[in-house]
Amino acid sequence: MKKVVYIVLLSAVVMMTGCGTYYNPQSVRMPLVSQKGELVVDANVPLSAWSAVISSEAIHKHDFSIRSCFYNASATYAFADHWAAQLSSRYFFDFRHEAMVGWYAPLGEQATVEVYGGYGYAKCKDDSGHNGGDPTIWGQEGAAHTFFAQGDIGFPSYKPKWCKRCAFTAGVGLRIGGVYCDWVTRNFDHVYDSEAGVYVWSQAGSSDGWSLRYEIQRMLKLGFGGERLKLEAAVGWSDLGGWEGPRYEPWTASLTLSYRVPLLRKKD
Repeated sequence: MKKVVYIVLLSAVVMMTGCGTYYNPQSVRMPLVSQKGELVVDANVPLSAWSAVISSEAIHKHDFSIRSCFYNASATYAFADHWAAQLSSRYFFDFRHEAMVGWYAPLGEQATVEVYGGYGYAKCKDDSGHNGGDPTIWGQEGAAHTFFAQGDIGFPSYKPKWCKRCAFTAGVGLRIGGVYCDWVTRNFDHVYDSEAGVYVWSQAGSSDGWSLRYEIQRMLKLGFGGERLKLEAAVGWSDLGGWEGPRYEPWTASLTLSYRVPLLRKKD
C-alpha cells in the first residue's frame, strides 16, 4: 500500500512531453491571477526524464548522465492592479526560458480573464536522428526564439458550496505567435574501415538551416485541491504553420503542483 501511495505522490509532479524532437512547445502556463499581490508558483518533473534515467539502455550502459538534471517551473506575480508578470524555465529536452507581462481583470465573483505578451528562448538539440530517423543524420542543434500573445479565461480557485475546504481550477487559453529557429545538422556516412575490417560511421560534414513560422497553441487546464495547494492537469496542442526543418513536438501535457497566495479577492 505504501508503494502505491509513493507512486501516486510522484505522479503528482510529473510532466509528459514527446522526445526525440528538436522544438518542443512551452508547457501550458495559465496563471489566472485576479488581484494585486497574488503569487502563483508551480513545478513538476518531466516523466520522460525519469524514463530516460531508468530505461534498460541507460542501466546497461551505466550512463545516468543522459539527463542528469531536469526541472520545469514558473512563478507569476500580480505586481499592480490589473498587471502581472511571469517567469518560467525548464530543462530536459532543451533549455527554455520565457517571460511574459500582461493585463488581468476579475469576472464576477470567482472568474478572471487575462491577456499577456511575451518572449521565449530555447536552446534546442535533437540527437536521435542516427538511431530513430535518417541514419545519415547524427544530430541537430541550435536555438528557437518565440514572440507571442496569449489570452486565458477561467476560475483560479473556485470554491463549491458543498465542500468548504475544496477548491477547483479550470481554464482555457490560446497562444498565437511566431517562432524563429536556426540549426546545424551534422551528417555522417557509413564507410568501410579497412584496418578494423568493419563499417563505421564517419562525419561527412554539416549544414546550416533556419525557419520562420507561426505557432498557435490551444490550452486547457483543470485542477483540484485546497485553497492554496492544488494538483493541476493541463494539455496543450500546437500548430507550427508551414514547418520545415527539424522535427517538432505538437503537444504538451502535465501534472503539476501549484501553490497560490493570497486566495480570496480583497474586499473594499
